[in-house]
Amino acid sequence: EAFQPILTSLYSELTLLGFIGLLMFTIFKAEYLHTVSEDIFGNGEEIQELGEQVHMVLFLVMAIFLAQAVGLARFGESIQHKWHVWEAKPIMSREDKRTNCVDLRKVYHIARNPVSFWDLFLSHRMPDKYRLILHTAARLRFVEENQLAHTDFEFARYLSSLLGHLLGELVEVPVKTWFVLEVILLFFWQ
Repeated sequence: EAFQPILTSLYSELTLLGFIGLLMFTIFKAEYLHTVSEDIFGNGEEIQELGEQVHMVLFLVMAIFLAQAVGLARFGESIQHKWHVWEAKPIMSREDKRTNCVDLRKVYHIARNPVSFWDLFLSHRMPDKYRLILHTAARLRFVEENQLAHTDFEFARYLSSLLGHLLGELVEVPVKTWFVLEVILLFFWQ
C-alpha cells in the first residue's frame, strides 16, 4: 500500500509512452510519406525505416523507465524493511520504558561521533548501528514535536507512506523532460 503512488505514476507514464508509440506507428505508416520519402531521399521506404528506428528507441526508453521504476521500488522496499526492523527494537533503557520517556540528549550523544571518517570513506555507507541510532533519534524527535504517544505511533509506517509518495514523484516524468528528450532525439536524428 505504501508503493501505490509508484504504481499510479508508472501506469500513467506507460500509458503516455504507449500513446506516443501508437501515434508514431500510425504516422509512419501513412501513404503520403512514401511519396515524400521518394522526393527527399530517392527511396520510398527511407522515412518508414526511420520511423521504425524511432519506434525502437521509444521501446528502449520504456524498458529503461521500467527498470528504473523496479529498481526504485526494490530500494524502497529494502529501506522500508529496515525501518520496520528498527521500529521493533528501539534504543530505550529499562528506566525509559518504565517512564515511557526517552532523554533525546542521551541518544544524540551516542549518535554524535560513532564512526571515523575513514570508516565511512572505506565502507561507502554508515554502519547499521549508527543508522539505527539516527532512526531512533528522528522518531523520538518527531513523536515529541507532534505530541504523540511513544508506544502508539508507527513511525516506520509513516516513513513508508512518505517514501512511496516521493518515489512516485521520481518515477513520474515531467512534461518538460519529454520535450527535452524530443529535442535531443531530433538533434541526434539530424
